[in-house]
Amino acid sequence: MGRAAPRRAARGDHGADRRAHGRPIGWVQAGPLATLENPDLRAGREEAEVAGVGSITCFNVAAAWRGRGLTGTLLEAACARLAEQGLSVAEGYPWRSDSPRGSHRNYHGPLRLWLEHGFAASGEVGDTVIVRRTLSRKA
Repeated sequence: MGRAAPRRAARGDHGADRRAHGRPIGWVQAGPLATLENPDLRAGREEAEVAGVGSITCFNVAAAWRGRGLTGTLLEAACARLAEQGLSVAEGYPWRSDSPRGSHRNYHGPLRLWLEHGFAASGEVGDTVIVRRTLSRKA
């Protein structure tokens, strides 16, 4: 598998991608929760509650690269980037494992992926599980 360092995507500060042989193979959207455009992710929370939270909202992995661990690599890169931005918590929004949406709509990443990478469920909204992990900055 060709590995390249994540870089900022053309969409600004909320994306990073992976490339192999100069071609994009995967992308993750992540950024400070307070600055993301989706107000549903902030609904019912005070400004202070979202101030130190990074939000990882979706993944896109090329079909030929699925099942090779790339989503986990993108998740870890997003967490590292959020920590570098001074955020203390990363949050994701996978659907419950028994959600009727199907694997083709799993762009939030499967719940098991988040749990395997140290996230823990902190609540549910509909068929979405809110998962969180404390971030640590490397010295």
